[in-house]
Amino acid sequence: SLLMSAKEGLVGIDKDGKITFLNPYAQEVTGFTEDEVLGRTFHETFHHSWMDGIPHEEENSPIRETLNTGVTVRINNEIFWKKEDKYFYVEYTCSSIKKDEDIIGAIILFKDITEKKKKEELENKNYNELVFLSESAMQFLEIHSKEEVYDYIASSIFEFSQPRAIIVNSYNPECLQ
Repeated sequence: SLLMSAKEGLVGIDKDGKITFLNPYAQEVTGFTEDEVLGRTFHETFHHSWMDGIPHEEENSPIRETLNTGVTVRINNEIFWKKEDKYFYVEYTCSSIKKDEDIIGAIILFKDITEKKKKEELENKNYNELVFLSESAMQFLEIHSKEEVYDYIASSIFEFSQPRAIIVNSYNPECLQ
């Protein structure tokens, strides 16, 4: 009951990596029903390729490491695949299941972080654009005189607004002396 109501994906696998359990949240996120994946390997179903389509070799998989060594792995930036052949970003933990001292399988607990990744990518894009604009403005100011900057601003405003006339006035405190 506890596993069935968890709001994180839970996938049980045996020592060969074959899926033995898929909770409702994992079914919802991946689009697979438990019946569709039982007996299939986790790797072939959810972890087969990188986002560019290049195959992800199972022997290099952190999940395979857990099955081989029993060491728990925590990955905070990975992808899994959905039924409709689309990937989604995940954070996951894979822990071994032991009987006596023998590894008999593993449990994979994952969280869909796609929205978080999209937000981070947008923030990075906006930050990079801001840095570019700031650096461009600094370079522009370094190579132009004050008068050239005023002329450039005036012509830019004119081009943007297409007024009949434009008056550019600047405050010069030296004129008041």
